[in-house]
Amino acid sequence: PWIYGSRGQFLTVDGDDTQPTDVAAVDTYSFDLGFMLPLNRVVFFPPETGRTTSSGGNASLVRVGTTGLLLKDQYPRQYTVSGSTNEREFLTGTSGGGGARGDLRRFANDFDFIVESNLNHSKRIADVRFDTEFLRFVRLTFPLTGIIAEVEFYGEGFLPQTRWVSQLFDMGEPVNFGRLHYDFEVYRSPGFGLEPELDPHADVRVEMELRSGRDDSPQIHHIITEIGTEDVASEKDYNRAPSTNRSTPGEQGFVAGGSFALPGQQGAILDDVENWSFWSAPHTSSGEEIRSPDGRQFVQARAFITSSEVFAYGRLNSLSIEFSPLLADPVVAEVAL
Repeated sequence: PWIYGSRGQFLTVDGDDTQPTDVAAVDTYSFDLGFMLPLNRVVFFPPETGRTTSSGGNASLVRVGTTGLLLKDQYPRQYTVSGSTNEREFLTGTSGGGGARGDLRRFANDFDFIVESNLNHSKRIADVRFDTEFLRFVRLTFPLTGIIAEVEFYGEGFLPQTRWVSQLFDMGEPVNFGRLHYDFEVYRSPGFGLEPELDPHADVRVEMELRSGRDDSPQIHHIITEIGTEDVASEKDYNRAPSTNRSTPGEQGFVAGGSFALPGQQGAILDDVENWSFWSAPHTSSGEEIRSPDGRQFVQARAFITSSEVFAYGRLNSLSIEFSPLLADPVVAEVAL
């Protein structure tokens, strides 16, 4: 996940619960979990062992003014846990004034959805439990700062969106496409470890998209040449080539953008828009006419399954594509005037 806030943000999820995220007290951490997840529990706590030291970087942030105190007793006495699915809300904060403290509190505003607020926290381990919610962003704020070692997230249920992309289907020759058929079922889980049940009324949907092409690769692969340009290569040769390394200015081979390319390494991967169509408009019902261009030998499908319910999901059992031979091969003729 991406994490912002007080110092030591990446140490909040490093799996080491014996060390504090920072020797100084912290006041906020914000987490971007990457995509929406069905969460129902957030846990954070200080280290079990260790004592405070005098090496805290910013004295204005250190609530504990005495060295040698047990770290396990220096947990935040106040906290708020809030969540969001809104990227803009995650990136919007307050400068909190100037200086180091202002920088640390840039993302200190609580999200609109308050999971729990506790202004009299008296336990070493904060175990915040709530009804399962789809959340991507989680923010912890500590009005009374303290020391923590780890932040843990728990949940159950199914992701709100799943994407599946098929392999390429080779029709053997250019063909005309007919209709798209698929078998899609909706299930609901009554609880953890219990057998799911069919529920066609659950709010779960599937959208199918197709694209068709003239050759067996929807993408164009490149390999770096001796003079630094890029030549088209087969996907097989591209996968055999070493990946482009990362570098910093001043190092040999550095190019703008932070990567340097050596001859024989992998280059860009681009969509082959000359030989492949774009993904079609979504198909929302089985049996609809395929919208991808005819006269192509290859076709590919992808499905987007979305659910607004934590414990409901969809299953795509089968997919079939109608096709038929072209009515006629291309004909070239002369016309006499």
